[in-house]
Amino acid sequence: MSLLYESTGNVRWPFRLFFSHRLFPSATDHPTETMAACAYDEHGDSSKLTARRIARPVPVAGQVLIRVVGAGCNPVDVKLRENPIPRFYLPLPKVPGTDISGVVVRSPGGSAFSAGDRVVAMLPIEGSTWGACEEYVAVDESLVARAPTNTPLLHAAALPLVGLTVVQAMEPVVRAFGGQTEGKTVLVHAASGGVGSIAVQYCAHVLGMRVVATCSAANAQFVRDLGASQVRADGCGACADVPRPAQLGPLRGARGCEVLPRTSARVHTRASRTTSSTPTPTLLR
Repeated sequence: MSLLYESTGNVRWPFRLFFSHRLFPSATDHPTETMAACAYDEHGDSSKLTARRIARPVPVAGQVLIRVVGAGCNPVDVKLRENPIPRFYLPLPKVPGTDISGVVVRSPGGSAFSAGDRVVAMLPIEGSTWGACEEYVAVDESLVARAPTNTPLLHAAALPLVGLTVVQAMEPVVRAFGGQTEGKTVLVHAASGGVGSIAVQYCAHVLGMRVVATCSAANAQFVRDLGASQVRADGCGACADVPRPAQLGPLRGARGCEVLPRTSARVHTRASRTTSSTPTPTLLR
């Protein structure tokens, strides 16, 4: 067991906080210029959120200044706001949100980005008062990517967290297969949800995998359109009605699934085991 790394390969929490400060230093406050933002001064429900003017960020070395067009709100953002968290981890006042889309205003010398570029980014969570719900953000260039050209920039703000979740979850799978994922079969639960819908597209169209999916009946055609080869519907996508072995008759033909990414809660585990050719399939967090 490593003191630095968890079994998942991620850096353990105390070290992650330290490295976050060292690798992604926070921008400084502009002495005179301000911007509109939404923030909270204490933890609690949504009534704690207030509109205000705060100092505009000044990028430090290696950072890109972005004018925010869209800000994404994820469940983790709500949990961070609602639950008391040590100040050294989440200083207050806090601007919520980590997912943004926007337009580059200024970039460092030698940057791959130029003023006017359409981009998306996921901001660091630990140790920062900055967030997505503000007019401008300054973020390390390594955390910025070009926004899809076929997606409205406002909508692109929904991509960073769920996209990174899928890519990072599948990375060890790609590595395990030596990059040869073409034709492999993957089972994706809750395939019409935020992470699940990206997982279906990424596995089918980028990795070339055969996707077997579960979702609600109302979303079955949507999931097929995303790229799933086989869909088990009838309300199975919701955690409150998880498919049990007896319900998975139509998926019996999916035996031989090499990969079962866990895109939902642990309650999917038992059902997943009935569709795998191995007694204990790999379930990715």
